[in-house]
Amino acid sequence: MEEKDFTLIKRELVEALFIIGEEREFFELVCKHLAGITGAEACCVFLLAEDGNFKFTAGYNFPEEKSLQLLASVEKDFTEKEKIVLDKEKLGFPSIVYFSFFSGKKPLGFSVLCSKKEHFSLSRELLFKLGEDVTFLLEKIRFIHNLREKSIRDGLTGLFARGYFIARLREEISRAERKGEKVCLLFCDIDDFKAINRTLGYSEGDRVLCRLSHLIGSCLRKEDLVCRYGGDEFAVLLPSTDHSGAREVAKRILAEIKAQTTRGEFLPSLSIGVVCYPDDANSLEDIMVKADISTIFAKHCPEEKIITWGNWESIQEKKFSSREIIPEVIYALAEVADEKNSYVSSHSKLLSQEAVSLARKMGLDEERARKTEMVALLHDIGNLAVPEYILNKPGSLTDKEWEIVKQHPLYSVQFLSKMRGLDDLAAPVRSVHERWDGKGYPNGISGEDIPIESRIVFVVCAFRAMLSERPYRKRLTRKQAVEELKSQAGKQFDPGVVRVFLNTLKEGLDGRLSQS
Repeated sequence: MEEKDFTLIKRELVEALFIIGEEREFFELVCKHLAGITGAEACCVFLLAEDGNFKFTAGYNFPEEKSLQLLASVEKDFTEKEKIVLDKEKLGFPSIVYFSFFSGKKPLGFSVLCSKKEHFSLSRELLFKLGEDVTFLLEKIRFIHNLREKSIRDGLTGLFARGYFIARLREEISRAERKGEKVCLLFCDIDDFKAINRTLGYSEGDRVLCRLSHLIGSCLRKEDLVCRYGGDEFAVLLPSTDHSGAREVAKRILAEIKAQTTRGEFLPSLSIGVVCYPDDANSLEDIMVKADISTIFAKHCPEEKIITWGNWESIQEKKFSSREIIPEVIYALAEVADEKNSYVSSHSKLLSQEAVSLARKMGLDEERARKTEMVALLHDIGNLAVPEYILNKPGSLTDKEWEIVKQHPLYSVQFLSKMRGLDDLAAPVRSVHERWDGKGYPNGISGEDIPIESRIVFVVCAFRAMLSERPYRKRLTRKQAVEELKSQAGKQFDPGVVRVFLNTLKEGLDGRLSQS
């Protein structure tokens, strides 16, 4: 074998390190190349496991069922002093060569090369070289694996982090869709966690997080997945599980926490939201926001620590329409809607501040002004049902794609109409994209038939959009945006709203718009 041949193969294997994630898969490739460059018919690798025993890791043209017999034969000769052993006539192969690889004095494993040739042999120099190179590759793949683990795991609890969880949820939704199955999601929020950090200290808060993460994990099946989703939130993925099964898991988690507190350990309880795909949601974003909102409801219902999306009838209506809970729900919805659009950041919150300022300037009473604020926050919630590739498309939309976009106000209405306390926002949210001249969508209503809250939000939203960079066009200057509003007053926009809005800009009463 030429030295340059192995150098090229080693370079190929190093490149493969960054593509192949599993140790077994990588060493299958190593075995194939080792057999190829040495002329052996078969090759396998044994690595030292955590229990101190050698385990079959991978092979090429080598039957795994014979690995125990081979291991028993080779281990007898495997010592630190004699790192390379040459032997013959084992397991039906006339010639067998095996060599070990070490990191310093620590054994890592060994590789076995099998040949049907009577006189198959390799020089000790080459075997030493192979051993050194395999050691290098093994340490590299373990280093990369460690980096990957750190990037997808929470440093405190050791649970998977949010990004990895969302990727797995996306995979499970696709799998459930293909197989006609269900997948459930639990959102678990620690009750009064901020108070624990504030009164007992962050070290106690860290202990609570680690204990709860362990207790949640102990209540799950092997195929389930738990992650630390936020500072005081855990998310649990339950494949092939329906509502009743998910509620049983949630009850088991709460019962385990209660059992620990009964034994004298201080642990806060959890508020748990339950959502099932496809019964409750039709997309990843949809299932996430509904799980989040269900958890908010659970936090405000001490006697109902587990809330399944849509089972409001079993709970008193007043708990869902109180002033305490509705703002939380609205901001949760708006935040998720903003996250789906790559070109906006805190879009809905900023828009709502500008809209409520304009509503007051137009003389609306405080109740109508606050309603305008909520309409501004929620007017794009229907985008959760619109595919991301359409929302963030860099070019012009096709006619079919545009028809899908025009449906998003109807999706918003469907969403809000199911939630007590928000259902009165459905009509103005539905009408935000209606035009003064009747050429808007979804219903083509015109003039003062459009709710005033919708007309205000439409003007502010349009102005904000013109000042923003979008995938399909460059941002306009402030002067250009003002001229566009003037030219469209009485056509696209309510002329009265435009007039007050432009006066507000001139007077500088709204600092954010003036700065823009």
